[in-house]
Amino acid sequence: EQRSGGLVLAKHSVKDENNSVDWSEKIEMDAAGTSGEVHCSAVVFSVSVESMAGIFFRSNLIRFTPRFVVRNALHMPLSLVAISGTISEAIHKTRQLRHFLTNQDTKAKVDLAPGESTVIYSFNH
Repeated sequence: EQRSGGLVLAKHSVKDENNSVDWSEKIEMDAAGTSGEVHCSAVVFSVSVESMAGIFFRSNLIRFTPRFVVRNALHMPLSLVAISGTISEAIHKTRQLRHFLTNQDTKAKVDLAPGESTVIYSFNH
């Protein structure tokens, strides 16, 4: 299947934790020297198009990278939990999390030691 194109042609080739991720909007692959971001459902990537050199001068390099990266620059560990809602709802949830984590919160929690980083593909909870 690696060479058959089945992966590229499949309707939902990529899955996040819970759902299939739809295709992004069209990317102009001939627009060398450009960059931006693409949205695949709720997943966000940074994309750049660069001209190749040498024997690959007729080709462009399309680079996809995570759009958001969180790095712990503190001297102590920290935990991240996605919280959505209005600012007052987020503050209320934060106060609750200091005392009690539900099973869902525990599964979604990311612990970062000093110097570690994690990729955030989506801000939807």
